[in-house]
Amino acid sequence: MDLFSTNITEEEKEYGFILAEVDNPNAKYMGQPKKVKAVVKILDTITRIVKHPYPPNSIMYSVQREITDHVDRKVWENITMPFPSLKALKIAGFL
Repeated sequence: MDLFSTNITEEEKEYGFILAEVDNPNAKYMGQPKKVKAVVKILDTITRIVKHPYPPNSIMYSVQREITDHVDRKVWENITMPFPSLKALKIAGFL
């Protein structure tokens, strides 16, 4: 299963989501690309919402913040529990 969803809906576009290249968290593994496509909304310079597939046939949205890890690498870390819908993101104040 892919880490990120690449299927963008019209409703997501209305909320400012775009299909963009993002850093691949699995790039550290042999044969993995450095960048992958994802549906993402940039909230500010260090915060974003990213869309993930969620088994069996659903999606989730994760609010992430860019941090520096223990070896000085820039990585994205979830700062909330995943949200099951755009409506839930809106209720929580992220949209």
